Amino acid sequence: MKISLIVLFLFSLVFFFTPSEKPANREISSYIPSKYPISSDENINIFLVMGLTREKRHWGKDVSKKIKKFFPNSNLIFMDLPGAGELNEINSPETVPEYVEIMREKYKANVSDSGKNIVIATSLSGLIISDWAYRYPEDFQKIVLVSTAYKGTCGLFERAKIGVLPKLIEIYLQKNIEKREKKILSINTNNFPEKKYLLDEYVEIQKSRPMSAENIKNQTFAGKNYVFEGDIQSDVLLLGSKKDRLVDFNCYYKMAKEYNFSLSLNESSGHGIPIDAQDWLFLEVQKWLDSNKR
Repeated sequence: MKISLIVLFLFSLVFFFTPSEKPANREISSYIPSKYPISSDENINIFLVMGLTREKRHWGKDVSKKIKKFFPNSNLIFMDLPGAGELNEINSPETVPEYVEIMREKYKANVSDSGKNIVIATSLSGLIISDWAYRYPEDFQKIVLVSTAYKGTCGLFERAKIGVLPKLIEIYLQKNIEKREKKILSINTNNFPEKKYLLDEYVEIQKSRPMSAENIKNQTFAGKNYVFEGDIQSDVLLLGSKKDRLVDFNCYYKMAKEYNFSLSLNESSGHGIPIDAQDWLFLEVQKWLDSNKR
């Protein structure tokens, strides 16, 4: 295993300074005209779902207060991926569509018939929600994808920058919870010294609801192998960061152009926007919703 890591690291050095292709055409409308006008002050359901190896407590202790600040009449519903959080005793499937079926059975009762359901999904969960919206277009009217990268639209080393691959392998092989969580945090935040206090919280989360190595593997490969080939009828806002150290932000421009998504990019956050820029995230969603008023 150590030899494999060394080989991968040396391989990464070959490509680390390789110039990336020219950015995609950035003349993209910030807000695409809405098919489902909903304002931030309406009675709406907001679903929150975290990505790979994360669960609802990773949104932070103050997230409910923040949601009420930006969306005062909202009803907040947390969802977990199979294999994590409250669903940690369920075996994580190996394919994205299987996640959709398990999660829909678990959470469908929370979907309102009012037609005012919004879901905010990060990274891997954005792939799952995209597939969900394609298969069951009536469930969510508004979708916010955060730091989500589509295979096919984005190249391999745009979805996962070559320089960070050794860290990802180390995370997968690391059995010590604290060391694994420290590496995950160092990838997700661009303010690690400032956010280091989260490490104890994340270790406690993993100890109280541990995620098995098998489930970590299955979630990882489900996301790696999935190709979205459908169409989303819901309104979609794609959020990313220009300083994302995992995903090349050029990928977000490509997705917005190909799928006609609304797009907004943060200037400084890491891949984990809910960690580095949670207020910005909810403000962007609020502005996107209220753009329908103009």
